Amino acid sequence: RYLRIPIRTRIVMPTDDLLALAREYAADQLQPGDIFFVSEKVVAITQGRAVPTDQIRVGALARLLWPRVRQVSY
Repeated sequence: RYLRIPIRTRIVMPTDDLLALAREYAADQLQPGDIFFVSEKVVAITQGRAVPTDQIRVGALARLLWPRVRQVSY
């Protein structure tokens, strides 16, 4: 069994320390033996691997194909 507890934080920036963020926002929720997970999105941001959308260049092939992609709702 597990309990998933989403934790709201401020906007995470590339200069943020991931461990400091975890301590600041989740320390009061954790108990001995707990396993703490962080989303890949937050990890990527703090590692400088996230690219702002205004810096993404869409190629001609992508523009040609995107109208043909079927939208799936889960």
